[in-house]
Amino acid sequence: MEPTETALRMAPAIREGLRLLEDSVQGYNVFAPLTCDRTFQLLMSDIGELVYLPRILRHIEEIAPNVDIRVMQLPREAYREAFISGEADLAIGYLPGLQAGFYQQRLFSDSYRCIMREDHPRIKDRLTLKQFVSESHIMIETGGTRYMKVALQNSTTTLIEKHLEELGLTRRVALKVPHFMVVPEIVRLTNLVAVLPSFAIKQMPTHSGLKILKLPFDVPEFEVKQFWHQRSHDDPANRWLRSVVAKLFLQD
Repeated sequence: MEPTETALRMAPAIREGLRLLEDSVQGYNVFAPLTCDRTFQLLMSDIGELVYLPRILRHIEEIAPNVDIRVMQLPREAYREAFISGEADLAIGYLPGLQAGFYQQRLFSDSYRCIMREDHPRIKDRLTLKQFVSESHIMIETGGTRYMKVALQNSTTTLIEKHLEELGLTRRVALKVPHFMVVPEIVRLTNLVAVLPSFAIKQMPTHSGLKILKLPFDVPEFEVKQFWHQRSHDDPANRWLRSVVAKLFLQD
């Protein structure tokens, strides 16, 4: 059975009317975490899973034991559609591609550090610019797109490449991996170096065998935020989840 042309024309207005009705009903509901049995869909990288999930789950299991969490790792360019379709409830991370058109709340700012093996044959207690561009690097690419990406004129490049380009320099990326968790062990066993967010380095199970140094050039701090779509803005359950994230991670 196929919908008529009239039905197809009316569909957007009907969907919007249903959304407004749902929002109106939700506005009169008082959210009760203890009895909620909702499943929330979160967007984050594997670094985000390491940093945010343990604290979120520990908090939720105490005050909302029937709430379930599902984490999705999607290409960054797919985040917008996941929100629009209702597939995602919340995203947490450094997501410059979601700045426009979404509600957002800054949680904290962070900076980058460079990690390498503790007994690296060429790098001692200080990393020079010459050493940085001479060494071979690991780069994390999530979902087919680069972590830490920013728009630069008509191209897309990483924050690190952006600043090296301003200095007229390049670096060799010898290894690209889709996940963060493998990076520390590779760095321990090779002469490769990696640039990572400070908060991710702090969450590593151990720093044994690693050396953590400042970058030899200035890179602006980046902001980690939580993002949500207009359709979820007045949803009491989503509002509660956002308050949990803010309570756990919001910094001045």
